[in-house]
Amino acid sequence: MPWYQIKTATYGDSSPFGGGELTERSRTSPYGFAGGDEKTGNFAASEGEHSANDYFSESDHTPSIEKEMEEQRKKRLKRKRLKRRPLYQQDIQVTNAIEDTLQATITVFCYNNGVKSDSGSGFFISPNIVLTCAHVLGGKETTISYNGKQYPCSVWAKDDNLDVAAITVNDKTFRNDRYLKLGDSGNTAVGDEIIVVGTPLGFDNIVGKGIVSSKEKSYVENGVQNYFHFISADIVAGNSGGPVVRFDSGAALGIAAATLDDPTFNSGGLNAMIPINRIKGFLKKNGINYEDAR
Repeated sequence: MPWYQIKTATYGDSSPFGGGELTERSRTSPYGFAGGDEKTGNFAASEGEHSANDYFSESDHTPSIEKEMEEQRKKRLKRKRLKRRPLYQQDIQVTNAIEDTLQATITVFCYNNGVKSDSGSGFFISPNIVLTCAHVLGGKETTISYNGKQYPCSVWAKDDNLDVAAITVNDKTFRNDRYLKLGDSGNTAVGDEIIVVGTPLGFDNIVGKGIVSSKEKSYVENGVQNYFHFISADIVAGNSGGPVVRFDSGAALGIAAATLDDPTFNSGGLNAMIPINRIKGFLKKNGINYEDAR
C-alpha cells in the first residue's frame, strides 16, 4: 500500500481620513473660485442682501469649462462601454457552459433487493448513454435520477481497473439532447480553469470551480496501473462519476473519481479525475459512440 490512501467519492499626500489637504482650489464651483480666506473659512462680506452664491464670482471661462467637463464625461462613458462588452460576452459563454453541464449531469442510485446501497454522479455523452465510475455501481439494480424522475438502467460496459462504466437507460423512448462533448485531456495545461458538477453528500446539481493542478500522473496500486489528473476543485462523497469540464467551453476533460491523502496528516488530500482520453479508448473498445469537441 502506498504512503497515501484513496478515498473514492461516492456519497499624492492625504489626511488620515482619505481627503486631500484644503487648498485654494479645493473650494470651487464650475463657475469660479470661492472668495475669502480658504484655510480659515472666513469669507469677505458683500453689501446688500446675501445669497448662497454671493461668495462665488463668475468666470469668463465658464463655457469652456462646461465643454471640457462634457467631453470628459463622454470619454468616461466610452471607456466603460469598451470594457464591459467583452466581459458581458464572456459571462454569457461561461453561463452556457455551466447550464449545459447541469443539464447533462445526473445522480446514479444503486439498490440491492430494493434497498439503496450506494449513490454517485454521472453524465450523458449521448441521448441515452451515461458515463460514471465503476465503483459507483455497487448494487444489483441501477437507476438514474433525471428531472425529478428515476429511470431503470442497464450496465453497457465496465472497466474496474480504469474505474469507468457506461450505463444506458432501459426506456428506449428516453432522450436527453443536452449531453456533453468530450475534450482533449492531453492538450490540457496546468492552470486551466475547470468546473465539477455532481451530487456531493446527496445534494444534487452542485457546481465547484478550480483549476487543473497537474499533467497526467500514474501510479500502481495492487498491481494495477492508475492514471489521474489532479484538480483543485473539491471531490467528496457523491461526486464520483461526475464530469470535470473546461470552464470556457464545457468540453468534458475527465471524470471526478477520488481523493488521495496521507492518513498520518489531517489534510484535504489531492482531488483526482480520470483523464477523458483514457476513457475514449474504453468507449471505442466497447463500440460506444460519442461526440468529440475538437
